[in-house]
Amino acid sequence: MILIGNVISDKPLNLSIDLNDNSNWFFNVLEESFKQGGVCECRLIINDSDIK
Repeated sequence: MILIGNVISDKPLNLSIDLNDNSNWFFNVLEESFKQGGVCECRLIINDSDIK
């Protein structure tokens, strides 16, 4: 898995959200291809309350 994100800050940030908990992620199939392959998107939304 590749996790890409940007935070503009000069201070370290800690998240209170568990990145390993599947219930925090939204999965979406963007394009299906032959034999169950294709392109999908996995999205995690982080709110201000999740940043400590």
